[in-house]
Amino acid sequence: MGKYFTKATCVYLDQFAVSKICDDYDEKYEPWTTIGNLLKEGVQKGKIVCPYSVEHAIETSVKHEHNALNQDINFVKLTRNLKIRNEVDSTARHIMAMVRNKRPDFNTYFQRFSGIVMDDKWKRTKFQEQRNTLQAMTQDMFQTVNVLRGASTLRPGAEMRKVVFDLVKRGYENDLLERFFHLSTFCLFNSREVTLAGITIPYWADVLFHRLVTQYRMTQDEARRGKRIVIEQGLAAFPAIFIRANLEASMTCNSKKETVNDQIDILRLAGALPAVDILLTDGGKANDLRDARLDKHFCVDVFSSKQSDLKNFQNRIESLL
Repeated sequence: MGKYFTKATCVYLDQFAVSKICDDYDEKYEPWTTIGNLLKEGVQKGKIVCPYSVEHAIETSVKHEHNALNQDINFVKLTRNLKIRNEVDSTARHIMAMVRNKRPDFNTYFQRFSGIVMDDKWKRTKFQEQRNTLQAMTQDMFQTVNVLRGASTLRPGAEMRKVVFDLVKRGYENDLLERFFHLSTFCLFNSREVTLAGITIPYWADVLFHRLVTQYRMTQDEARRGKRIVIEQGLAAFPAIFIRANLEASMTCNSKKETVNDQIDILRLAGALPAVDILLTDGGKANDLRDARLDKHFCVDVFSSKQSDLKNFQNRIESLL
């Protein structure tokens, strides 16, 4: 039925939807009660799976301890103990499949997990720290950019939009090409670090290539194949990075101020979009996905929080039962 499930459809719920469906309220409002019941019925019948993700844990961790635990308990019941792999992990697995002439499969994007996360105080604290760190780094990275975007009322035309999208994607392609070249030629790559909000971290491409070399033992020949794939197919051959680049370009063209929530959304969408069949997200991100035609590119039915869209989402879920 779905991309990676023979008898089920994979439905990805953004954090706002998880909160509406899984939080314990004294009274829930329609259509969320009906949507929640339909999803539960679909999961019980084995026709729907709503996977977990590390981004869910990061955002749930900032809730009050009792509320975080209740939401986590209710959401895990919909996941069938499956979660989406994080962006780096799925990208590394996807690259290794390509350079070894294999097709990406279920294990490229999904993994089993043990269940409730928020009942472990140590884990919850670590997820809170991750969000706080990401927030500080986002503020540092985009402080000047956000001021400029807030002052701008101009929106680029079609030609300029294409230039922006191409420039962003070319930057990511160059990062990949540089590391594939060094790895295929010298058996190593030159890593660099980035410092934001006083925190020093490895550059994103170096994190990815460190995973390729240390965990998956990428060879020089495989690195040469990777380089050839970038040259011949471009960034579209690397789904998660392609999604990230397009979303960043879309926000740039729309002069949208970037927040920590935007960065978390990019992380979750980059990991989820290649793997899922239906996605429910907030109105802004749904617009960004449609704007960049990512919903068409990855054959995903995207629905937003708008009332008309929620009704369509409800009808789509009913059709699966």
